[in-house]
Amino acid sequence: MSSPSASAMPRLDPAVQAAVAAPLHQMGSLLLAAFFVVTGLSADLTTLSGLGVLSAGLLLLAAWASKFVGAALAHRAFGATWREAGTVGVLLNCRGVTALIVLAIGRQAGLIGDKLFTMLVLIALLTTAALPPHPPPQPPRQHSAPATAPADSRCGPRPRSHRGRRRDR
Repeated sequence: MSSPSASAMPRLDPAVQAAVAAPLHQMGSLLLAAFFVVTGLSADLTTLSGLGVLSAGLLLLAAWASKFVGAALAHRAFGATWREAGTVGVLLNCRGVTALIVLAIGRQAGLIGDKLFTMLVLIALLTTAALPPHPPPQPPRQHSAPATAPADSRCGPRPRSHRGRRRDR
């Protein structure tokens, strides 16, 4: 008996699936690039005056710092080292792709004006451009061997003579 999804979506030969998927992937990449170009070009930098540039700079600083600190502290709370937490904080700041999509929708719906749209597009582009597409890999974490505790300490392994015997403390 076939599953319900098999009747709605036929199984394709892997060669046919690759032949269909490759052009769709290329078309998707082309349309995505066109979307970003159109969105970026629709930002009008002339709407930013001296105060607008200062506002954009402060907004950029606040956006970067809040993403970095929030992500780094959250990652650190789950046991990561400060270096790993900082890496996650930096990587989270390069999420401009999602921001541009949300900004385009918000502008089209009339939720944000041209000046704010320009500032936020500028922030999305700067935070995305600040990191290369493929950041260099982090070296593996070095695990140090645990230090052995003296035999008479209460932490660490007990000497063999004390095992199995109950001690009153």
